[in-house]
Amino acid sequence: PGEIQVNGAAARLVTPGDLAIIIAYCRLPEDKIAGHQPRVVLLGPGNQITGTHEHHMHAP
Repeated sequence: PGEIQVNGAAARLVTPGDLAIIIAYCRLPEDKIAGHQPRVVLLGPGNQITGTHEHHMHAP
C-alpha cells in the first residue's frame, strides 16, 4: 500500500478524509498514441475499487 500526500500551498486546503481527484499523465512515442486506452479507476470507502472505465482516445 502506498500513501497519497498533498504538498505545497494546496496542503493547507485539505484534511484527511477529503475527496481527492488524482490524475496521472504519460508521454508516449507517436506510434503508441493511437492504441493507448487510458483507464479511470473509481474508489469507494476504504479505497476499495468500485469500478473501472477505459476510454478510447482520438489523437489529432
